[in-house]
Amino acid sequence: MMNHPLQTPGFALIAGLAAVASEVSADVKLPPVFADHMVLQQQVKLPVWGTAGPGEGVTVKIAGQSVLTTAGNDGRWKLELMPLSIGDPLEMTVQGNNTVTFKDVRVGEVWVCCGQSNMALTLNATKDSAREIAAANFPNLRLFNGTGGPWTLCSPQPAAPFSAVAYYFGKHLQEGLDPVPIGLINISFSGTATEAWMPRESPEAAVILGLRQESYRLNNAKYQADFERWKMDCEKAKAAGQPVPPEPRKMKRTAPAGIETPGQYWPRVVAMAPYGIRGVIWYQGEANCWSIPAAEYQRVLLPAMIAQWRQTWGQGDFPFLMVQLPNYNYHPPYDSNTWPAFREAQQHVLDTVPNTGLAITLDVGDMSNIHPVNKQPVGQRLALWALTHTYGKQGLVFTGPRYKSVSVEGDKVRLTFDHVGGGLTWRDGKVTTGFEIAGADGKYVQATPQIDGNTVVLHRPEVASPVAARYGWGDESLLTLMNKEGLPAWPLRSNP
Repeated sequence: MMNHPLQTPGFALIAGLAAVASEVSADVKLPPVFADHMVLQQQVKLPVWGTAGPGEGVTVKIAGQSVLTTAGNDGRWKLELMPLSIGDPLEMTVQGNNTVTFKDVRVGEVWVCCGQSNMALTLNATKDSAREIAAANFPNLRLFNGTGGPWTLCSPQPAAPFSAVAYYFGKHLQEGLDPVPIGLINISFSGTATEAWMPRESPEAAVILGLRQESYRLNNAKYQADFERWKMDCEKAKAAGQPVPPEPRKMKRTAPAGIETPGQYWPRVVAMAPYGIRGVIWYQGEANCWSIPAAEYQRVLLPAMIAQWRQTWGQGDFPFLMVQLPNYNYHPPYDSNTWPAFREAQQHVLDTVPNTGLAITLDVGDMSNIHPVNKQPVGQRLALWALTHTYGKQGLVFTGPRYKSVSVEGDKVRLTFDHVGGGLTWRDGKVTTGFEIAGADGKYVQATPQIDGNTVVLHRPEVASPVAARYGWGDESLLTLMNKEGLPAWPLRSNP
């Protein structure tokens, strides 16, 4: 069986391999993701690629397959293995002028874990870390950190510095699919904006970069005006023998240097593609919440990024499961409505982009910490979504109550929900403060909620003729509406 070299985006960067044809060694080499203890995705054709001497024949053997290809003039080669099924540990050999052997290779389910700091946050920095790390013995769960690896069997030592969200996702996925091996590839990078994971030439990335530049220009102009006013106020204060007022705060750039410019697509995404995967989990968004327009543009930006990744991997519309941003007090000078607007944009992406998922975390944030440490529910909810929608598990309640419809009944508003599971309830018996209603003037005020079957009735005496309602839109820390399975209600606006 002969496969010819293929020119794909993945060949533009092979981590750790020679980039210049004249420097390519005659030895067969593969990217670091091919290593001992790796997990190969089951039931899909599996790309294998690397470098060798120009024109060198390369043979890959595994599970009775033997596939031959020839390196191109630039020394690059690629072939595809036919789909494999789970079973005993395998050995894979890659032979050219030399032979490379990978041992303890498992076939199972592979997920890429990506995003910014809340995905990167390590298990040893999160809630109940000592107990969780001590119990992290799952040899059928394999971990690959960064683009250099290595693959490790999950045990306390490699689990501690691994992504907490990814670990909990893998742990609960393993429990739901046992005995299928699970492989997790964590390529997250703290502080990155969505556009940092896209090609520089993407038109959508250019739009958001333009918004950033305009925001910086306006912020700088405001600071300059405030600074000139402050200098005059200082002169007046000194003349009157009074203390000088505090200097105005200089606005920072809308993102640290290096984040405004896309930079992670080539070294992290292309370096890993087209390694066989089942899907992606994604926890990112804080770096795109610096203005309402930026938050709302996620409706365009994230679908473009997802489409680019799916094209780069060349494995169809694989599952892309997102984490919705939790509750958090986004302090001035930033608009507190940015996070709610971003959450709403995430829901729009879910509803319009095929094979996406959304884990709701409105109940596990920290109002004073942009990096909440309670990560176990986040990973578990991602796993529930995957088990239900990707793996077809029946009988699972995979998400919390989601707003379905609204009706006005005199001076009251009634909200109806889907995904109520065993019924609506309040967490720990504490009635939420997160519901608001508004009259024709559009001014929202806090409303008193009452559960009535699968609906919530809202009332505020001062609003005699309500027309709209919303939930989880402000900075409330007490957001307790959930179903009896313990999954939180989605944020909502009846009149966007």
